[in-house]
Amino acid sequence: MASFNPDKNWAFQVSHGYIKSPEALKPDENIHRTTASAMYSCAFGEENFFNATTVWGLNKQQEHAGSNDVQLEASLRSKRFLAYFRYEWVQKSVEELNLEPNMYGNDVQLPINATTIGAGYDLIHSGPERVMCGGQLSWYHPDKQLNSLYGGNPLAAEVYLRFYPPLMKMHKMKMEKM
Repeated sequence: MASFNPDKNWAFQVSHGYIKSPEALKPDENIHRTTASAMYSCAFGEENFFNATTVWGLNKQQEHAGSNDVQLEASLRSKRFLAYFRYEWVQKSVEELNLEPNMYGNDVQLPINATTIGAGYDLIHSGPERVMCGGQLSWYHPDKQLNSLYGGNPLAAEVYLRFYPPLMKMHKMKMEKM
């Protein structure tokens, strides 16, 4: 693994690993996993933050096609309000989707896209206590070969209530020493 932090706002990493027998049901299969990411984070004002992350990962097994995953996400918090966006593109094998190999092929990787937008508002923001009410909408776009199972563009909506610990605060002098 290698990481690089050119300043207090940016972080980059790349890694590669060999994972021996990660699945109990398939003890003879090993995975080579490669990842890379870039993160940007900045604070402006007392409780205002912007964060953005891009992540890529690849799982590769011997004699099988590699399985990629790409994620892009960003969030903006302004005191009590939070807005966020996430896009994900993944490749799933016929086996992972529990599909019949004869219909699709044994080593086929089917792409699935998902886009989520959401927002939340802190109903309680008193001292260390925070409770947020929010909602999100996700739109999925699976490969055309999966339309008969999932439909053309399935949607999902969610309303949530979130309880979470207080925000961590670092003193300016400590940040400058990092």
